[in-house]
Amino acid sequence: MRRRRSNNFVFQSVLLALLVHTAVVLAIGVSIILRPEFDSGALVELETPVNARAVNEADVIEELERMQLEEEKERLEQQEQQKQMELALEKQREAERLTQEEQEKLEQMETERLAQEEELRLVEEQKRLAQAEIEAAEQRRLEEQSRIEEADALRLQREEELRQAEELKRLAQAEIEATEQKLLEEQRRLEQMEAERLAQEEELRLVEEQKRLAQAEIEAAEQRRLEEQRRLDEAEALRRQQEEELKQKEEQSRLAQSEIEAAEQKKLEEQRLMAEAEAKRLQQEEELKQAEKRRELAQAEAEEVEKKRLEEQRRLEEAEALRRQQEEEKQRLEDEIAAAKQLALQQQEQEREELRKQKEIEQKQEQERQRLAAEKKQKELEEKARLAKQKEQQKQAELAEQLRKQQEAELKRQQEQERVERLTRRATTEFAKYIPQIKNKVTQNWIEQTNWGDLRATVTIRVNPKGEVMFVEVLDSSGSVAYDRSVTTAVRKASPLPIPRDPEIYALIKEFNFSFGGKSG
Repeated sequence: MRRRRSNNFVFQSVLLALLVHTAVVLAIGVSIILRPEFDSGALVELETPVNARAVNEADVIEELERMQLEEEKERLEQQEQQKQMELALEKQREAERLTQEEQEKLEQMETERLAQEEELRLVEEQKRLAQAEIEAAEQRRLEEQSRIEEADALRLQREEELRQAEELKRLAQAEIEATEQKLLEEQRRLEQMEAERLAQEEELRLVEEQKRLAQAEIEAAEQRRLEEQRRLDEAEALRRQQEEELKQKEEQSRLAQSEIEAAEQKKLEEQRLMAEAEAKRLQQEEELKQAEKRRELAQAEAEEVEKKRLEEQRRLEEAEALRRQQEEEKQRLEDEIAAAKQLALQQQEQEREELRKQKEIEQKQEQERQRLAAEKKQKELEEKARLAKQKEQQKQAELAEQLRKQQEAELKRQQEQERVERLTRRATTEFAKYIPQIKNKVTQNWIEQTNWGDLRATVTIRVNPKGEVMFVEVLDSSGSVAYDRSVTTAVRKASPLPIPRDPEIYALIKEFNFSFGGKSG
């Protein structure tokens, strides 16, 4: 506006100067025409001045017409210039309007780009948090599963131990029953031997004293045997040891039976040969001594058996206590497993509830964000409209400067674009040199399984200027969770990765995608 006013003022000044100049010329012409050039007494001398005046008037008129033509021409030129200036101003206004629209579009696109970047950042952050929560839940589930598996293994081990203890107890019981049966047979044989001994005492009157002593000893042995039998009723001995002892006892019983049969034979011979009675008595005394020795051996064996029985009883009591302890432990483990399962269910329910609440919060946040974004956009539009109106008033006087700045900005933009393209080409060329190094380093830290075949996964990697891996995520899954996890783990283990140290190149390659194959890498 100020420039238009200035132009109008200049135009008016020029017109005023032309008018003043025209007025001066006309005044001069009139003064020349009206000026007296002759005297009444000298008519002859008037011819030349009249002609000169006529000539001067024609020149003046011609000069006036020429000046008028020039003025008209200048006026037309000024009108043409004014039209051209108006057209230029119109073009400038149109260019300014287009520039303003383009600027608004650029600002809107920039705002939308920033909003999209913010949304992408929020989505990535939410995805990262969700991934972290999923990994934590998976870790908790694996730990809980491992603990349950350990508890099941311990329970199975305890059940196996209880089963073995029951089996040992059953075998011990069977051995005890077999031992009792053998003891009963031994008792029957001893009773038979006692009957035979009594018959022999009746028949051997000559050795009555010896028989009485033997009877007393036998009764004492019988008493000890009965006591041993009572003890053996309570005893629980190992089958193999008892069989060995019973074999020894059977051998002794067989020897005793043989001795009794020999004594019977001697008794018959004593009846036939009274002369040999004394010899038989001496022989019987010897046999009684041997029986005493055998009794002592039997007593020692009985004491040993009692000791073993007590030991076996102690072992059975310990086994019973262990069985009760194992049953209590089993019950405790079952209670713990049930409690763990209940806790796991509660945790799962709590996690589901937390996820639901989190989703509701996210939905509310998204709605609030959209509302705030809409309000922000509305305010921005209103502010932009106000600023546009204000700028429209200001830019009328600043159009040329803005056009110049726009041209400079466009030139700078083109230069910057060319610089970015050159930098992009240089970064692509430079980064291509580091790709084999990155692949080799990741491959060295990659645990590859033979059963993965031709699986392939693509991951997105973000690094800091030192090459340290800040973020890695599966972009294109291979279909195998284990394979994808092995790839991301290999990338993290390979940190820091070899990358160009140029900050400008780093800004372009700080986040890139990489593909890994099961066979080709």
